[in-house]
Amino acid sequence: MVLYFPLTSENDHDQDDDKNLDASVHSLSPGTFEDACRQAAELGVTLHLTQDVILQETITLRNQQCLTIEGSKRVRIRSGKLHSLFVLNNKSQLILRNVDLEHNLYTDDHKQVGAAINIRYKGKVDVSFSRIISTSGFCVWAVQKSHVQLQHCELEAKARSAMVCFGQVECHLKDCQIPEAGVHGLCARGACQIYLRRCTITASAGRAIYAYANASVHLEHCHVHGTLHPDKAAIEVSSMGCSEATSSGLILQDCHISNNRGAGVRLRGNVSSRLEGQNVLDNNDKGDWDILDECGGVQLATTSDSSSPGLQRDETGSSFRQGDWWCLSCQVINAARRNHQDVCN
Repeated sequence: MVLYFPLTSENDHDQDDDKNLDASVHSLSPGTFEDACRQAAELGVTLHLTQDVILQETITLRNQQCLTIEGSKRVRIRSGKLHSLFVLNNKSQLILRNVDLEHNLYTDDHKQVGAAINIRYKGKVDVSFSRIISTSGFCVWAVQKSHVQLQHCELEAKARSAMVCFGQVECHLKDCQIPEAGVHGLCARGACQIYLRRCTITASAGRAIYAYANASVHLEHCHVHGTLHPDKAAIEVSSMGCSEATSSGLILQDCHISNNRGAGVRLRGNVSSRLEGQNVLDNNDKGDWDILDECGGVQLATTSDSSSPGLQRDETGSSFRQGDWWCLSCQVINAARRNHQDVCN
């Protein structure tokens, strides 16, 4: 069974042609896109979206619901003042194919920034051939034991980190692009497992990848270049505590890490690391490798470069604290990227 939104005469024709097929087409009763999503989730069928839509309310999935939305062509779901476009709870699932998301909430309240996709508990999201944009929030926010799979996607978050994982998240990105992130391209905290394959992260204002407090990262055939902050490594992995056992890990396989203003790779504490294949690290302004094995009180490098942005940063590199690399009240998005010296308090 397939649902269409909106229902058109072309869809009606398809229904007549396919009436003898096992997979029938279900005609939607008049209603909103939100109604169509609820129907599709309740019936467990695919929703075919045939035109761009504007969300009037957040789509919330609960109780192991599964919502699948496919664009018959490349279509867009966008919102105005919604905290999030999609919220997943209680082992629910969201599958998107050929559907772009625009999270257009514009706010300087760090508690309200939200995300295009907000995943909790054991929710699962599977997105492919999509572009996810967030104006002042995150593209994907995943916490607890959620699971994320993105393929052939582009993530754009000019004011925040594009992808954030906290808790015990498992995250797989394949053939994805993360350009010009406002803080980090990807940030992971806790016992998260991060896998990137054939991904490119360019021109992040802070770090391209920041994994700490037990998070581990596996990069395969990835390109990381052009980070803007001289005191932040393009890739940083930090362990939690000073125990002898390693709590975080980094695997680099056939990756290219170059032309970053800070170090190429920084390891802090007891981090297990492994290099496989042919990795290239070159032209990183603060060196290709920065391995800090002392526990506690690590001071990151400073710079006297007068062109560096005059911003005060949270020492942990938080992705969600007020004033973290951006200022909406003075209309200066991503102050670090634009090299502004004056920032509103």
